[in-house]
Amino acid sequence: MPVDVILGDSPLVLSLPYKGTNMQNVLVQRLIDRHHFINVPDRYLDRLLEGLTDEATVVQANFHRYVSDVEHPSQGPAEKAENGMIGVVPLLDLEGAAIWDRPPTRAEAARWRSIYYAPYHAALATQIARARALYGHAVLVTCHALPSDMVRRNTAGLQDINLATFLGASCSLDLSTKLVALCQTHQAFGTKVDSGIKTGWATRRYGRPRAKVHALDLRLNEACYLSADGEADHYDETQAEPFREMLRDVMGLLASWRPLRSSGRSP
Repeated sequence: MPVDVILGDSPLVLSLPYKGTNMQNVLVQRLIDRHHFINVPDRYLDRLLEGLTDEATVVQANFHRYVSDVEHPSQGPAEKAENGMIGVVPLLDLEGAAIWDRPPTRAEAARWRSIYYAPYHAALATQIARARALYGHAVLVTCHALPSDMVRRNTAGLQDINLATFLGASCSLDLSTKLVALCQTHQAFGTKVDSGIKTGWATRRYGRPRAKVHALDLRLNEACYLSADGEADHYDETQAEPFREMLRDVMGLLASWRPLRSSGRSP
C-alpha cells in the first residue's frame, strides 16, 4: 500500500509526507545517485514521534518523494514540466541537482500521480473529514525534518522547532500563540513562527479555519535528535529524549485544543 493510516481518537491528524524510502528497483537504476536517495531527511521522524501520543491519526507515505511529491500542488496537466518538476514528480533534489539519469516520461509522471499522489491526498482528506465530523474540528499538522546544515545557513533564523501557518491564514491565531508559548517553556530549544520557509501544500490546501480545519507545518531541526556517524547521521536516543519531551507537550496541546467561537479567518 502506498499509504499507511493509523486511526486516533482526537481532532489531531499528523501527516508524514516524506517518510517513505520505497522505490521500485527498476526506478532506482535510473537515478544518477543510486545510494544517496535513501538518505531522506524525514526518515527518522516516525521514530522521533513514536509514543508521544496515541490520540493522533497518522497518515504516512510509504513511497519516496522522487516518484511523487505530495507536498507539491497538483494543478494543470500532469505532463507539464516546470520548476524542476514534471507534474508532481521532481527532477531536482533539495540541493538543486538532477535526480534522474533517465527522467520519467510524461506518461509515467501521470501514472505515478494516480498510483501515489492521489491515494495519499484521498487518505488525508478522508481523515480530516472524519476528525471534523467526530469532534467538530480538525487539526492537521504536516511534519518535516530540517537538515541541520539548512538551519545553519538560513538567513531567516530557523530554529529547532518551526511553525508555518501560511502567514496566519491556515490556522487559528489562538492555536499558534499557545503553541509558541508552550515551546518557549522548554528553554533549551528555539521556536519560530512563519520563519521564511514556504508553507507546504497540504497546509495551504486544507487549512480553512472558518470551515473548522486548522492546519500548520511543524518543521524540526534534525540536529536535536540525530548525531553524526561517519558520512551519515543516525538517530540518537539520548540526544532525542529532551526534544521528545517538548514534542510530547506539543502533541498533547494539539490533540486537546478547542477553537474559540470567534477563531479563524477564511484565507
